[in-house]
Amino acid sequence: MWFVFIALTSLTGLLDFGFQPTIARNVAYVYAGARRLERTGTTQLTDELRVDYAFLSLLIETVRRTYRYIASLAALCLIFGGGYYVYWLSNSLASRFDVLSAWILYAIGSALNLYFAYLSPLLQGSGQVTAANKVNVLARMSFFLAAIVLLALDFRLLAVAIANLISVGVSRAVSYYYLSIELQKANAGRRTNKQAPQNLFPIIWHNSYRLGLVAVGAFLILRGNTLLASAFLSLEQTASYALTLQVFSIIAGVSAVAFTVHLPQINRHRIRGALDDLQKDFAFANLLAWIVYVPIACIVVMVGDDLVTAMGSKTGLLSFPAMVLVAITAFLELNHSNHALMITTTNRIPFVAAALFSGLAIFTVSLILLLCTSLGIWAFLISQAVVQAAYNNWQWPRENMRDLGLGFKTLLSLGATEFRNRLGRV
Repeated sequence: MWFVFIALTSLTGLLDFGFQPTIARNVAYVYAGARRLERTGTTQLTDELRVDYAFLSLLIETVRRTYRYIASLAALCLIFGGGYYVYWLSNSLASRFDVLSAWILYAIGSALNLYFAYLSPLLQGSGQVTAANKVNVLARMSFFLAAIVLLALDFRLLAVAIANLISVGVSRAVSYYYLSIELQKANAGRRTNKQAPQNLFPIIWHNSYRLGLVAVGAFLILRGNTLLASAFLSLEQTASYALTLQVFSIIAGVSAVAFTVHLPQINRHRIRGALDDLQKDFAFANLLAWIVYVPIACIVVMVGDDLVTAMGSKTGLLSFPAMVLVAITAFLELNHSNHALMITTTNRIPFVAAALFSGLAIFTVSLILLLCTSLGIWAFLISQAVVQAAYNNWQWPRENMRDLGLGFKTLLSLGATEFRNRLGRV
């Protein structure tokens, strides 16, 4: 049931509808000195300008109000819609009431987490990427520690629900700690501002809804198959598939940090038209993401199942050949996601249709293979690998490298040079 909880709450991520990366990008523009925001493209700045805290305050208030509405809608959808699904799915379980109680508490925590989600892009956009990562680490640590203690006290599924609430509280407290000075400056700027404010929501929404549609495609790719697996496969097989995906998603997420920590700086280079710096930062960050991902993924493929078994888990990882395919697919996904994210720094989102089509294609191909073959788990692995390789895995790297004026060999060479140079300065 825990994996069902994760899959259902990941649906609320669709309600975010692309606001987080859009907010982080626009906050970075403001910290670079922008006095106005554009729907598409960026206004090139020729001079180093101070932060307009009155304008920043307006952006923060717009974002806070938007997330208040999103979180309220998420709470209603999770408690009532998700509650009905959990109630139906737990029909054969003796602890049905306990499962439903845990779900309601988990749903409330997830809705609160969605409301405070605007704090992360504020940290990232202001250049406090390390602080944003610390917040994530501390929140996850508090979740795991609380869950371990409560599971030891026999709270069962309720343990993860309570731990989720605790992690939300930790995340909010630490985020406000790091943002306190900037928020004070923004409030002071708002009090002294005499100019008519720019209506920022239509500007933020313009690219946010496009990223939201991309998120729908990503959901179908990453989570849709998990829900489909629960309908066609046993709970044990579904759990093994979901656990394997989660492990490699975590590895890819950790590896992507190498890229995301450079985003505020990349956004500032972009708005100032510093192409040389853009090339160097991207080449280094993308190569670093590869360097982090490859060895960890190889270790998991070789001994991951043994480690999971040694930890006492009743759910194992997929077979060795299946994990190899998952690892390769996740690596290609990581690579083209970095390139796609780089494209968004131009304030353009050209991959909406591709993401939606790929998500629907993966879901449809998986369903056809399940109905017409005896592939089982392999139906999901093959569908995702083939559909992504057909377009997304190569198209967005090609477009980004063309935008940066780099070839593949030049990108690798520049990344290696930057890696050596920066390593030498450590």
